[in-house]
Amino acid sequence: MATSQEILKLSQQSSSSQRLSALVDHRCDESNITAYAMQAGYFKNNQLQSLSLQGVTSLEQDGKAINEDTTFLVGSLTKMYTSASLLKLWDNELSEKKAYDLASDDPKKLPSDNFPVGIDTPLSHFMERLKTKFPESTYLSQIEKVDHYPKITLRDLLNHTHALGARDEEKIAKFQLKNPNQDFSCAQLVEFSKYNPQDKYGEFKYGNLGCELSGMIIELVTNKSYPKALKDLVLDQVEAKSSYIKFPSIKDSNTVKGYCYIATCQLEGEYYPGGEMNFNTSGNSLASGALITNYADADKFISKFLNKDLEKSLFANPEVIKSLYRDEGVDEKHRLCGVNKYPDGTFGHNGHSGSGEASLRFNPKTSETFFYCATGETLTYAVAYEILDIQRKDAGINKEISEDETIAKRNEMIKSGYDFLKIKKMHDDGLSFENIARTTIDSLAQKPQATMSFLERVMSFIKSKSQER
Repeated sequence: MATSQEILKLSQQSSSSQRLSALVDHRCDESNITAYAMQAGYFKNNQLQSLSLQGVTSLEQDGKAINEDTTFLVGSLTKMYTSASLLKLWDNELSEKKAYDLASDDPKKLPSDNFPVGIDTPLSHFMERLKTKFPESTYLSQIEKVDHYPKITLRDLLNHTHALGARDEEKIAKFQLKNPNQDFSCAQLVEFSKYNPQDKYGEFKYGNLGCELSGMIIELVTNKSYPKALKDLVLDQVEAKSSYIKFPSIKDSNTVKGYCYIATCQLEGEYYPGGEMNFNTSGNSLASGALITNYADADKFISKFLNKDLEKSLFANPEVIKSLYRDEGVDEKHRLCGVNKYPDGTFGHNGHSGSGEASLRFNPKTSETFFYCATGETLTYAVAYEILDIQRKDAGINKEISEDETIAKRNEMIKSGYDFLKIKKMHDDGLSFENIARTTIDSLAQKPQATMSFLERVMSFIKSKSQER
């Protein structure tokens, strides 16, 4: 069998079909991954227009074909659900206040006042109660010492503008390697954080800390665990019956297993052997990335969460919807309570789960939902690289091109219905899988039927290569 370098060299010299085949082989040999799974759905007015189901749930013998009920770990899509939960708590409080009659109702049963200024309520409003409920938390005390602490609001937590620090990747990686089946709480995950004094309040810096702190506030206000509160506040309200928060201890045969091969790593002088790890344990996230869901439940959620029509909304009060869309005029990088705004008029989020990617978008003007989730990234790398390479050759481009030139070419090809992958960066012999997922949804939002057909062709090829191996 040819070496990886020989395969890579062949891939650069051969015809399109040979090159694609060689690149897939190269990626498989390099990373020991042959798994693949995909679920992509397009809805309009909650009616399914297109659905693509590809792959198997597991590499093991109990693996079964992806079906309509199959669920995926969708990573940071969870952040939107955490935002929805906080907003729903405020919404419920508003309804209680509006229904309360000072003249006739029991004065001993006054409505709660957890959100005096809605989603812009300061974090400090909850701090003393948080420290009482979570006495083991040392990070809460550190937060109080930060100069800008009095300014921080719930919106800052959801929008990643809090400047309170970020997850300590090395610390949590070491802990996970030693405790792969650990079930975490939001409070425990907050402890795996470190403060960076260089961060500036009000500047966007993406991370998990804000959502895990939000999860602690949700637990405080509801007196329930985050998974139970999410179920009661959001999942049950939108009838997302297949969705739940994934703990390492939960086993579900119809949830896709995500595999990723890791090399030997060294942390604080200790070595950990490389090998195949099941990343669908979501041990390093909860309120920021541990949701299990599927295409149908995702549509039920986002079409209500981001619906501007009060009769169709998750929320009963127009003040909540107005607050959610308060910053609609700002650039697309700004988060609207944990939600991205995109240039194509859609709103949503992307998610990464260790070995796969997910993306969920909603267009409030057209009532369209786009959902995409896939694993088996190694094979997708090769396919995406080949698509880019063919496009460049077809365009007569044989030199390295800038990002601006690439995006311009991508926009030109989208108009002609040819290109379905926006290329943001290139590295080595492949593309960032994260960008593949994001740009697949870009394509769904612009040409849903054509993109669904394209995805099926790509996955069909991957399936044939996997069977050959």
